[in-house]
Amino acid sequence: MKSCHSLLVAIVILQFLTFGETTAPGQHWYYGRPAPGLMTQGGVWPLPWNITYGTDNHTIVPSQFQLTSTYSCDILSDAFLRYPKLMFPSNSPTLSIQGTLTSLTVTIVAPCPTGVPQLEMDESYQLTILPNNPQAVLTANEVWGALRGLETFSQLIFFPDLTSYQIRTATVNDRPRFPHRGVLFDTSRHFLPLRTLRTNLDIMAQNKLNTFHWHIVDSEAFPYVSTTFPNLSKMGAYTPTHVYQQSDVKDVIAYARLRGIRVVVEFDTPGHTGSWGLGQPGLLSACFDSNNNPDPYPNIIDPTQNTTYQFLASFFSEVLSVFPDNYIHLGGDEVLTYTQNCWLNNPQVHQYMIDHGYGNDTTLLENEYFNRFLPLVLAARNNTKIVVWQEVLDNKVAAPNTIAHVWKGYTSDEQMNEMASVTAAGHLAILSSCWYLNYISYGDDWRKYYACDPTGFNGTDAQKKLVLGGELAMWGELVDATNILPRMWPRGSSVAEQLWSDRAQANSAVLAWPRLHEFRCRLLRRGYPAEPPEDPSYCPEEWDVEYYFPNNPTTITSTTSTTTTTTTPSTTTPCVAPATSNNTTISIATATSASSAPTTPVPTTNTTTNTTTTTTTITTTTASASVRLMITSMSASRKLSVSSASDSDNPPTPTYEPSDSDSVALEGKGRKTTDIMPEEDREKTPKAVEAEVDPDEGANFERRTSTPTTLPRFPHSVENLHALAQQLGEKQDSVEQAVGSTPPAENGSPEKKESESTVFNQISYLGCSSIENPSSEKEMLKIVALMNAEKEHDAIAVTLSVPSSSFGTVRLFDTATQAEMATFPVHRIRFCARGQTETPERDCFALSFTQQNATANERAIHQCHVFRCYVPEAAGKALLCFAAAFRNTPISEIRRSLPGPKSNATSPSTELTGTEEDYQFEAFLEMKEEDSSKKGYTLCPQEKNCFKLRRGREKRVVMHLQQISGPRTLAVQKCFGLLLAAGRNLRQSDMHLLDMQSMGRGNDNRVYIIEALWDPNAHNFEVLNTETPRETRVFMTVAADVILAGIDEPVRFNVECKARIFHQHERFWYVTRKAVVDRYFLTTRKVQDAANSSNSNAREVVRFESVTERERSMARLSLGRSPSKMVTQLIHPADDDESDSDEPLLSGSGDVCRECSEDVLSEWAECLRSWKDEANKQRPKELNGLIRNGIPDVLRGEVWQLLAGVQNDPEMMDTYRCLLGKECPSEQVILRDIHRTFPAHEFFKEAGGVGQDSLYKISKAYSLYDEEVGYCQGLSFLGASLLLHMPEEQAFCVLVKIMFDYGLRDLFKLGFDALHLRFYQLQRLIDDYIPDLSPHFADLGIETHMFASQWFLTLFTAKFPLQMVFFIIDLFLSEGINTIFHISLALLRASKKDLLQLDFEGVLKYFRVALPRKYRTESNAKELIHQAVKLRLSHKRLSKYEKDYLAYKKTIETTQDPLERANQEVQNLKETVMRLERENDDLAHELVTSKI
Repeated sequence: MKSCHSLLVAIVILQFLTFGETTAPGQHWYYGRPAPGLMTQGGVWPLPWNITYGTDNHTIVPSQFQLTSTYSCDILSDAFLRYPKLMFPSNSPTLSIQGTLTSLTVTIVAPCPTGVPQLEMDESYQLTILPNNPQAVLTANEVWGALRGLETFSQLIFFPDLTSYQIRTATVNDRPRFPHRGVLFDTSRHFLPLRTLRTNLDIMAQNKLNTFHWHIVDSEAFPYVSTTFPNLSKMGAYTPTHVYQQSDVKDVIAYARLRGIRVVVEFDTPGHTGSWGLGQPGLLSACFDSNNNPDPYPNIIDPTQNTTYQFLASFFSEVLSVFPDNYIHLGGDEVLTYTQNCWLNNPQVHQYMIDHGYGNDTTLLENEYFNRFLPLVLAARNNTKIVVWQEVLDNKVAAPNTIAHVWKGYTSDEQMNEMASVTAAGHLAILSSCWYLNYISYGDDWRKYYACDPTGFNGTDAQKKLVLGGELAMWGELVDATNILPRMWPRGSSVAEQLWSDRAQANSAVLAWPRLHEFRCRLLRRGYPAEPPEDPSYCPEEWDVEYYFPNNPTTITSTTSTTTTTTTPSTTTPCVAPATSNNTTISIATATSASSAPTTPVPTTNTTTNTTTTTTTITTTTASASVRLMITSMSASRKLSVSSASDSDNPPTPTYEPSDSDSVALEGKGRKTTDIMPEEDREKTPKAVEAEVDPDEGANFERRTSTPTTLPRFPHSVENLHALAQQLGEKQDSVEQAVGSTPPAENGSPEKKESESTVFNQISYLGCSSIENPSSEKEMLKIVALMNAEKEHDAIAVTLSVPSSSFGTVRLFDTATQAEMATFPVHRIRFCARGQTETPERDCFALSFTQQNATANERAIHQCHVFRCYVPEAAGKALLCFAAAFRNTPISEIRRSLPGPKSNATSPSTELTGTEEDYQFEAFLEMKEEDSSKKGYTLCPQEKNCFKLRRGREKRVVMHLQQISGPRTLAVQKCFGLLLAAGRNLRQSDMHLLDMQSMGRGNDNRVYIIEALWDPNAHNFEVLNTETPRETRVFMTVAADVILAGIDEPVRFNVECKARIFHQHERFWYVTRKAVVDRYFLTTRKVQDAANSSNSNAREVVRFESVTERERSMARLSLGRSPSKMVTQLIHPADDDESDSDEPLLSGSGDVCRECSEDVLSEWAECLRSWKDEANKQRPKELNGLIRNGIPDVLRGEVWQLLAGVQNDPEMMDTYRCLLGKECPSEQVILRDIHRTFPAHEFFKEAGGVGQDSLYKISKAYSLYDEEVGYCQGLSFLGASLLLHMPEEQAFCVLVKIMFDYGLRDLFKLGFDALHLRFYQLQRLIDDYIPDLSPHFADLGIETHMFASQWFLTLFTAKFPLQMVFFIIDLFLSEGINTIFHISLALLRASKKDLLQLDFEGVLKYFRVALPRKYRTESNAKELIHQAVKLRLSHKRLSKYEKDYLAYKKTIETTQDPLERANQEVQNLKETVMRLERENDDLAHELVTSKI
């Protein structure tokens, strides 16, 4: 241990001197691994050729920092827009300190290139950051080098305490090692959306990789859209949407150009062309098997037809016009895979070969193909160079200046021999064979990639100069947009360093790890989901906040000749250099994230008060500060301080499509229009409009709406708004002069952002007052009367802009100055009311506004704002506009439906028409919890729809709504927010609204994502913030109210789940982070509006229910109860473990407790550390005591390997891999039994899944390894138990140890002599330890083998619950085979009372069914283990029993007649066969039961 610690300290010192300052790793080393926090600070990846760090750091403040250059180039301008976001990610702090580094000046020598980058581009650069100079300098010969230098500069910045940015002082002189540093993406096997390609291009640039090898088509699909041959993609693509238009291709090329990345396309021929033939008949050769049966899937071009080359010439002429890089990849691999069936077995092709003297040598025909094909490509465009897979050149095709792409070789020696071969032939070479990242394995495989050197072969210097570089390959069989990012990065970063950096310096993975660790954390901070490449580690800021929308555009200030505010463009710049100013300066507008930065300058004025009347303080929160606004009723001063456009009440929509932040409100309330009614004495205007919500957190009031009962009510529908509008027609002329269609837009007022809004010009603002119940019309009218009396002559003339949608914001402007006074997001407006008729308030209206939701310590704050109209009818029109906003009905639609003054329109009439339409939706619910550092959120563990939550920690609730099926897309038009409550089957009033964080569409219109903040300390959530007992769960319900396209009424998606609440500092060591999912069934029908043809497509909900609700209804109806009478359930007890079912437990069933206290883990950590430190590897004294209490599940895999002594056995692992390649005589039997093993466990359920495949492999390998025993089904249960804790290689090693070193294999040997000895010993132990049971079994004829055979042959794994099985294996590996006797006696002792009361059939059924069910709980299983350990079974006693058995057997052999003995053996064999058949039937029954 001392030497290990010294080595790590040396590494830390070396990292500081060479690669950047290293964070202190602490004194805690985890099992000999690197400390989880070991990483550099300001370390650069890939490692520069020459970098010298200074001893001092600069402080860098984003708002004070500038990127400047006199160089005119669109590439640099785009980088200046892009890099501030990378330097200072979205959760940056707001700083008031003075930075010591204020600018980076970029100087470039060569003019700006107008085309794309090429292989010969110059990427060298020099960067200087001096300690006493506030200006850093970056120089480069070409703009491509400047891009690499900007990346290095961004990586020198670090965030040590998460409060201020620092940057390392350094001088860097850097260049790439190889000119070709590529990444291969396969978009044929799985289609990759453009966004995924762009994101990977971004990460490539940050790794200084410069070539995107686009393997765009293959046998499976042809997504490239050819304008010359459109049928290729029309017939060959998966679907019409899974294609890349030529505009898409150009977009990718332009995006890559701005990052200094080449795009080299590959069209692989003549093989891998199965998808080509669908759209180009006659192109492919017909294929036949050895029996002359046609192959329906031809996959190779027919090289004998002249039409083939005519097609290729035309097609590649188009391709070369679309892809501007000088190089094109033409494939050529794996041709021999198809030549036998498709060329030799094809009569026409074979005859062609004979006629041309090729005989049966398909290589000669392949060479003819390339000799005819390659010149066609070279002739299509000047200066074109060709890359092919190595087989083409291995076959001696005459192709000078063609580059060999090496992919063959399984071992390092084979790969280097291939490189030596192609370079010896004089070919330029690119290496990929050692960098196939689609091959995944358990452990830190990045080290293997880091060790590979493209020039590591035996060859001359001239040969090694022919190496252009290499590519990491990510073939697409098992990756798509969901997993390609984490699978590639940062594993691929190890390749990037080998292709860029000096091999003499970058040759140690141990030294590289701290920098790679920092680089991975940097990727997370920049918004990319990079997976952990190494042993347990952590990042200061984990992947969480930007999980769904990584790398949003940055809002910055761009200064050319004047300072303006711009946003990073969402479209790419074309491949031409636009005219730009000679001076470009980019400054960071704010230290906060783009999402919180204002996109429009907001005027701020001071408030002065000369007259004191009604004053209310309103607080709005921004990302950086809390701003208090004073809205005061007065005449002397009319200006109010204005909230930031980045108010947290109005954050930007988290979608990739550009959206105006002012027209989006993201803290929604569940609302609907109520109280809209005609009234003769109110001039046919609405009395009140309510935005109905559930009670706010902390607002303790009775919900009531004071409305005269004599007034009629309309149903809540948009059609009734039109009916009301028709009745308003006679007053339209008098209202129009007071109502406009556009808000003020001059004198500094913000630009109009809503798509359409209604402006009220002739009104006065009377002020505001606090209100207890924001939904009480009676209370609001009192405030209206009071303020109208006080402000009879002293009101403020204002202009009010009301949006057409609940996504908008109501704006209040001072009429005199046109300055914006205040804003009211519609989603926070709770109620609107008009003054009573025949009262002085008849021309007044008011709105109630929730300024602050309730918290744990504060109640909600609600205000009532009062307005007076110069034209009384305008008050009614204002309420109508608010109603339209609540209902998401555009004002323009209502205005179009308003009749003229003399119209005699009648009430609307509706009729149901058309047929019903069925839709399905899914809701995915996730919980995020504030981490211990309170600087981010992590996903909460979830198992079996039960979340593990910690009390007192702030949480975020995320819901994904996704449409699964339906005749049309029902996109979510708006969302009123997320609601939460404890319990299930709740009423609407039971739910509590959460504070919204974000909402918006996902990748398409079928996905909508909502995220809300949950303060668990609020008293409404007390049940969900109280620790629950171990066997108890709490039900909780999360709901989202949304408006779907074409459906006017809100639809509520309820998701019910369970939760267990833990202590605030609980640590979850084994977690499953996945969403809770529920499915919903929606039926709609069309409603035809006779009065308004524009509403002919409106639909209404007929039925809407979830799978959960369906199951609940069926369950209640089966009990003769009404589903609506079901009581609300709050506490969910643990599952009944004493089930009286007559069915046996399925193997692999039962829950396994994965929770473990920190104290226990600390004890284990200390024990394992001392165990590994022992020179002779003796077990620590305390180990047996720890094992008897159960090994923590998170450590079982490691501890089992240590107990078995296979923690480091590469020889056995190599043996395992070799065995997998051999033929197995028991293969069919193994395949038959695989699905019978652990059918209840998710890991082994899926046919052909990972679990069954791994179990098949180790079963096959063991049957070949131990030929004497071969394959036995009992071993598969033991193998499955091991696979649940370790990879298959280690599971095989442990299985071999158990069988050979622990003596288990003796029980399986022919004749089963050892097994019968164990049965005899167990029977004698029963006689000695449970004397009451032995005669009972004898009277019934129960023999030991009838119940104990599976106990011995499977180590109890076949029938008992997994928790107990794992406890037994813990003890077995620690104590040896005698553990089986201890467990067996403990089981019989505990069951003695039951067994004594049963007959023969009852006893056998008890052992098969009831006994395993008794140990489904952890407590029962642990108690059994403790009782087993207490038994004292001496080795001397068992040895005596063994001697007695051998003597008895010898006596039988000498005294028994040979014929009688033979008959007895036959009878024993028959009984064995019958027993095995009975067990087989049981297993088959289990399988059928599990399938049902």
